[in-house]
Amino acid sequence: RAAAAITLVRHSDQTADREHAFAALRVTDDPESLTRFVHGCRSRGVTAGQVRACLERADRRRRNLAGQERMLEDRVVYGLLLALGEFPLVDLPVEQREPMITQLAQWYREDPSSAIHGASGWLLRHWNQKERADAVERRVVPYDPQQEWFTLELKISPDDSRGAIGIGQSFYLTFVVFQPGEYQIGSPEDEPERSKDERRHQLRLTRPFAILDRPITRAEVEAFGFEINVEEWARSPQAAMVGPNWYDAVRFCRWVTERLGMVEAEQPYGDPDTLDAQRYPWDPVPEAAGAPRDWLLHLDRPGMRLPTEAEWEVACRSGAATPYSFGRDRSLLQHYAWFLDNSGRQTHVPGEKRPNLRGLFDMHGNVFEWCHDWYGDYVEESDPVGPQRRSVRVIRGGRWAIVAADCRAALRHAIAPTSRSPDYGFRLALSPSGVTPEAVQDKEK
Repeated sequence: RAAAAITLVRHSDQTADREHAFAALRVTDDPESLTRFVHGCRSRGVTAGQVRACLERADRRRRNLAGQERMLEDRVVYGLLLALGEFPLVDLPVEQREPMITQLAQWYREDPSSAIHGASGWLLRHWNQKERADAVERRVVPYDPQQEWFTLELKISPDDSRGAIGIGQSFYLTFVVFQPGEYQIGSPEDEPERSKDERRHQLRLTRPFAILDRPITRAEVEAFGFEINVEEWARSPQAAMVGPNWYDAVRFCRWVTERLGMVEAEQPYGDPDTLDAQRYPWDPVPEAAGAPRDWLLHLDRPGMRLPTEAEWEVACRSGAATPYSFGRDRSLLQHYAWFLDNSGRQTHVPGEKRPNLRGLFDMHGNVFEWCHDWYGDYVEESDPVGPQRRSVRVIRGGRWAIVAADCRAALRHAIAPTSRSPDYGFRLALSPSGVTPEAVQDKEK
């Protein structure tokens, strides 16, 4: 299908014929044809101008559509954006370059599709248009149920006693929203390198959730006041942070929630000083620093938290049932992840590799990511948060020092929550409620 689509784009000057190529990009649970189109166009003689012409046509087709039809046409645009990224900007005719950059900035700023938002931002950075991308990223975009993404500002103020390193800085956090519904996670029994604990099963999520579009960075964690020498593995402040244990990550969630202006009643993780010590005893290991071992999670509260394991895999897959969010061919992982073969044995700045079908970066590789859940057999219930108290927590996603097979979407790892490592990181999640930090501040006034 991908080869046929490439042939149509390359050899036909007729718009109607080229539109037949879009069928290979209208993918649902198997993105293989889209991915092979993306990475096969340039090597098979398609020009950057031909891809751009298809992109303009695909954008026009989707404008008056909604629902599933709109989602499929958005994926066509997403695929063409990634395909255009196979070419340097200079491959476009001179007169097309600035209009293309302007269009990318507009999509990045305004398009409600998280896939197109992520792909447009990636292509701007990939083409060294950092200033254009930064101008879009450094602004607040309120949560809107009609849009698949939103952006919050994390501002470090002078009265923040913990964030002395980051005083005066603002970090902008973009979240991708997933709607309630039925989802499938785990791997089929015939998936290569499959582990026995990856049982494929259906689950139901009854509320929307939003997940950060990339891992938390070193600069953001250092602003929180976390002190650990990570220069060897995270040399840039913008690189994905490594080193925090599960308790560190939860404390960071609480800190960010406070910085966003939310009140204690909106914290998904309650104040450990107010929890019943008998019901929620502290972890005696020094690395826990007096945190409750079974820190209570309130999924119905709008503040920051770690994603549940189910949410993490739903986000990673973004509808794909294949071993990786981009398909089956592990030789293509180098385009979507930092892992053993290409990482240089260190973490990298999130967002350098291509986004998945919903505009999320680094779901495979770069750093392992803490999830909320205790590790154990999958729980058969709606909105699962894992089994009851165990000894190890779930960590997901692969890392910079691991082989391709261990970056699969379904792979699970069990790690002691007090463990710190130069390849452990995390990303934030929340249950969006429509209550903005500004509204909370107005309410308090």
